[in-house]
Amino acid sequence: MSEQWQFLLDHSEIRFDVWALLALIVLIAAVAYFIVRAIQMSGKKKELEERLEELDKELGNAVTAGGAAGAVQNGNRQ
Repeated sequence: MSEQWQFLLDHSEIRFDVWALLALIVLIAAVAYFIVRAIQMSGKKKELEERLEELDKELGNAVTAGGAAGAVQNGNRQ
């Protein structure tokens, strides 16, 4: 490291900490991973809802996803 950089690091109020920098990089990577995952899951959810609507139309049922879930939860079959 050059003398100028060493002087700046020694006399600055902000200390350069390798571990803090590493933790920041890991944190940014984790946040990016979860954002990408949420976007992918949102797309997958939309595809599954569309497929559920298609199957509902094919079978001729007027049961929505919420109604079917409620009926199963209450122990009723439709």
